[in-house]
Amino acid sequence: MTNVQARAARESHLDYSHIDEQFGQVAHEIAASSDGSPALAWAVISQDEILHFSSMGETKLGRGHRPAANTVFRIASLSKSFAAATTLLLEREGLLDLDAPVVSYLPGLADEGPAGRLPTLHDVLSMSAGFPSDDAWADRQESMTTEAFDALLVAGTVRTTRPGQAFQYSNFGYAMIGRIIETVTGEPYPEVVRALLFGPLGLDSTTFDYRNVPRDSLANGYLLSGRKWHLQELTAPGSFSAIGGVLSNISDMSKWVGTLAAATSSSSDDGHLPSELRRRMQQPVTPLPYAIDTATGLPRSRDFPWGPSGYGLGLFIEQDPDFGPISHHVGGYPGYGAHMCWHQASGMGVIAFGGSTYAPVSAPAIHALKSLLNQPAAMTIEIDNIGSILAAVRSFILHGNVTDTAYASCVALDRSWQERRGDLACMKEQVGPLIPDESQVAVINNSHLKVNFHGPGGILTAEVRLTPSRPRQVQVLNLDSQPATPHSHAPPNRGQSKPTKHSPDHKS
Repeated sequence: MTNVQARAARESHLDYSHIDEQFGQVAHEIAASSDGSPALAWAVISQDEILHFSSMGETKLGRGHRPAANTVFRIASLSKSFAAATTLLLEREGLLDLDAPVVSYLPGLADEGPAGRLPTLHDVLSMSAGFPSDDAWADRQESMTTEAFDALLVAGTVRTTRPGQAFQYSNFGYAMIGRIIETVTGEPYPEVVRALLFGPLGLDSTTFDYRNVPRDSLANGYLLSGRKWHLQELTAPGSFSAIGGVLSNISDMSKWVGTLAAATSSSSDDGHLPSELRRRMQQPVTPLPYAIDTATGLPRSRDFPWGPSGYGLGLFIEQDPDFGPISHHVGGYPGYGAHMCWHQASGMGVIAFGGSTYAPVSAPAIHALKSLLNQPAAMTIEIDNIGSILAAVRSFILHGNVTDTAYASCVALDRSWQERRGDLACMKEQVGPLIPDESQVAVINNSHLKVNFHGPGGILTAEVRLTPSRPRQVQVLNLDSQPATPHSHAPPNRGQSKPTKHSPDHKS
């Protein structure tokens, strides 16, 4: 059986019912508070293939048409990933230097910030240039003319921190990136992105101009006010298009997410956008503020519905304790909401779009991905002799048996098997009799696994790290137990189901 066949066989056993229930609940809450339900669409993807698609609501209220995989939505700040990728391609061609100050490409820029070095293009792309967060203002600037934008720069800009000092989500900074791209290429920003990315990657339905989209293919965007939905006027391309101006559909975005995900989940270095650049986008640069979740006692992002994370170049990167790095971006715009996320090690991802202002699709999309990764069938990472390794781990946890060939000698040297059996006995007393058929494998990467065993009183976790040499052996075996909770079989949903004034779903 080939790797592709093996992957297809595993993924055919994935259960999507919980995902559809999550998004169905969002649609139900939206409909219950209003006189209708705008379009909502979501998909599970793996290596740019759509494994599962579903939708609810209407693309145009009163018409009765549910969104399809080719229905076009405004994707809002998911657009920033295209801006970052375009900038990296232009740097590769020698037209840009990410370490150069922004003012060297925009000489009219009047910088009014703390003393010290000036912000660079890299600072701007990684949300650490020092410009203040500006969603409420920037979301309404899409169609600003070039002349008006240049006048804005000359009038003066404000920075609240020094470059590289702190994360601040600046749309204005990304608008500067779009203007710089126009300056160095001599072409309108949308045309540059189309030539460098949309065309070569086959994103045929992806555009910056809603007038290029057939009306029957476009989902309307609505704003809820007084329990009534009000149609939002679409804006044409302008100087703020780089922050959130892209329109696309699930079919095209599955190709884009698959392209980005392949850089970290595949050894292939082929493609128009080199893997080196895609990996660079997904390396965290700027740490995000975090807080301790009062319900779980675990750290989480202070402003976004996921765990501790950083901003790379056009993407958020979460450091999930169970699954490893997960790439994200949220999107919110007048009339629309969007989210894309994928597991870096396996390439499995979720894309979600909504046809209402700041549609609350982020939390269910993230929960959907982590629920999938919690299923054994989602293990798409190829690991040498993984079957024998997992069998040996299960044999020890369930029966206390040790298969010497599966373990490197350091395991017993670090802690004797007698001591480990004592630890195991104590944990089994806490969680109760383990259910052999309910163990779940979470693959963080090809050398780091977690195997969860369920009992009536909680979960016993075996954390496994493998040797870098072949044949692979267990070099670390850490055991832990947790008492039962109502959500023991799935990762906690740390997000909100509805956007609030300061909700992360308001991000452009």
